[in-house]
Order: sequence, then C-alpha cells, then structure tokens
Amino acid sequence: MKLYFRIDTDGGISAYPTKTEAQAAVADDGGQIFATERELAEVAKTAPMQTLVDTWNSLTGVTPVKKFKDRATAAKRIWEVVDTTLAPIMAASFAPEGKAKGKGGK
Repeated sequence: MKLYFRIDTDGGISAYPTKTEAQAAVADDGGQIFATERELAEVAKTAPMQTLVDTWNSLTGVTPVKKFKDRATAAKRIWEVVDTTLAPIMAASFAPEGKAKGKGGK
C-alpha cells in the first residue's frame, strides 16, 4: 500500500492512505506532502531547517537532535525512519478489516 505523508508547519508528520486525503489536510492546515524519498528530499530543499529538526524529533524511537549537517542528511534520516517504522504501522492501520495482509501461498 502506498502511503502519503505530510509534514505540517510545526514539523509533525502524518500519514494518509490517499493523495486526496493528504492534499485536503494540506489545504486545511498547511504543510507539504511526500510519498517517496525523492519527494521528501524536494520538500527538504525548501522547508525551514528547524521544521526538519522538529520532524525528526517528533518521530518515535529516535535520538533527538538540535541540528542536521544539511538538508539532504535530514531528508535521508527522516525517510529511513518513515520507511522502515512509520509506513508499516500506518499501512496496517489503513488496511480494510478481514483482508489478508500478505500474499497467499500455494
């Protein structure tokens, strides 16, 4: 399942099952959307550095930082956590009840 993520103006991060829902959240409260590491890198190019720090520090299980070396480093580190930790949890929460979560074997 492809997920869409939004970094809000305060650095919080949210996940959405559809691009339409993510866009609606941006329209309501601001922020920027990404669904891939490349898109996050593009967001990071224009986001305030403090927003990237706040985003990182809002993620569960990370060691808080005061700054990043550069925007590319921030994007890479944020994506690693989003892709390996947040995305699987959120994908499971958006899965319809009663649907198999994996491919069936023969």
